[in-house]
Amino acid sequence: LGGLMVIAAVIVWLKPPAPAVSLNAANATGTAGPSDYGQVQAIVAQRCLMCHGEQVQMKNVRLDSPQRLKTHAQNVYLQVVVTRLMPMNNATGITEAERQAIGQWFEAGARVN
Repeated sequence: LGGLMVIAAVIVWLKPPAPAVSLNAANATGTAGPSDYGQVQAIVAQRCLMCHGEQVQMKNVRLDSPQRLKTHAQNVYLQVVVTRLMPMNNATGITEAERQAIGQWFEAGARVN
């Protein structure tokens, strides 16, 4: 199990960063607001699920469904936005705009529908 975790960490570390999500572009088109679950779901899928998905659930936290994300919304907010401890060592390259989107989603009620 430890070996698998090391391999997963190396894969995440070596993965090139994905393009940043632009909140301004989304807001300018009116297609998605900063508290939009679809936008947060995309961020979580890209930045969190390798450690908190179906295959791996670090610290018994799984974020791969709307209900699971809603259940852990406060902890996600604290870890990603407030303390900025997650992703650990920013291994997935989360951007400031993505952190803000998660914060605004949580502050708007963490809606998943």
